[in-house]
Amino acid sequence: MNPKLLRNIRIMLYAMILGMTYLFWTPIEYGKHPDFRPYIKEIKKLSKGNLSAKGLHINYTNFRPKALGTCFPWRNEITINKKHWQDMNHYDRILLIAHEITHCQKDLDHINGLTYWGCAKHYMHFKDTGMWCNRTRFKEYVKQMQEI
Repeated sequence: MNPKLLRNIRIMLYAMILGMTYLFWTPIEYGKHPDFRPYIKEIKKLSKGNLSAKGLHINYTNFRPKALGTCFPWRNEITINKKHWQDMNHYDRILLIAHEITHCQKDLDHINGLTYWGCAKHYMHFKDTGMWCNRTRFKEYVKQMQEI
């Protein structure tokens, strides 16, 4: 076998092992960051107790710079990108936290689809479709939180 190919395969394997080690064994920041607590309370109220974040750890990260938030179900952890969080309004923040709680607690994947105006039909859409959409469709998203 080609020695150069073997070396490249070995480097790729080491990189994969290092990446998996980081994802599985980086220390969790236990608890919920105080910035998120009011939103968690509001989500619990809006969803009529359907989404509660009980047992989840929710904190800031800069791990995935393009992602708004990430759920790690095997760690009971949600990480929120601090840079994006600071640019969000009240509705955006509620929907982001609710979206990630739904991933972790309900083990639900994305539900994609757009309206005529380009807004997400469901709050579990894979991509945030913007402030205007979140504000105008907020009542529909709340109804979905209650039914999910």
